[in-house]
Amino acid sequence: MITGRHKTLHPGKIVTSFCIGSRRSYEYLHDNALFEFRPIEYVADPEVVAQNYKMASLTQALVIDLTGQVCADQFRGELYGGVSTQPDFHRGAARAREG
Repeated sequence: MITGRHKTLHPGKIVTSFCIGSRRSYEYLHDNALFEFRPIEYVADPEVVAQNYKMASLTQALVIDLTGQVCADQFRGELYGGVSTQPDFHRGAARAREG
């Protein structure tokens, strides 16, 4: 269960900028104090991310070739997602104390 209790910035909160899902998901999020929606410029800011102690940044790898190159945006020839803010989270985690 995700609680955010170990976070040094916004402890006890799940900070996000976007949600897409079912009506049930939206009803769960509505007025739920566990979730805090902020602009993506804040959520993905490396300086903000770095304020969390032992921050780790994980990303999906859909395909990895024998040379170590990673594809994170296409799956079976179709666009799956973009790189988007991944580098910002990586930079923030690298700057975090013991990140």
